[in-house]
Amino acid sequence: MVETNFKDDYEADVNLYNRLTSSGHFSPFEHVARTMNDDEYFTNVRGKITDGKIEDDAFGWFGNFRGFVQDRKMRPQENHSDPRIIKHFPLQ
Repeated sequence: MVETNFKDDYEADVNLYNRLTSSGHFSPFEHVARTMNDDEYFTNVRGKITDGKIEDDAFGWFGNFRGFVQDRKMRPQENHSDPRIIKHFPLQ
């Protein structure tokens, strides 16, 4: 039998979450995702649109995931230090 020294420390987890989010360090939240619904899959597109036709492999992209919505990208502060993003999506 393998013994581990890991224990659940939910208070430490919440503190880490709060520290990461308040400092704007969102990269750990890139790995947390949920599956897209059909609406999200067919409205999140990247790639070429030629003669009004969207290529099949262009559907379902959200950040660098396909078919999944990253928690990181759902945060209102994501990329808001980048002036190219701010001009299109100002914080309210």
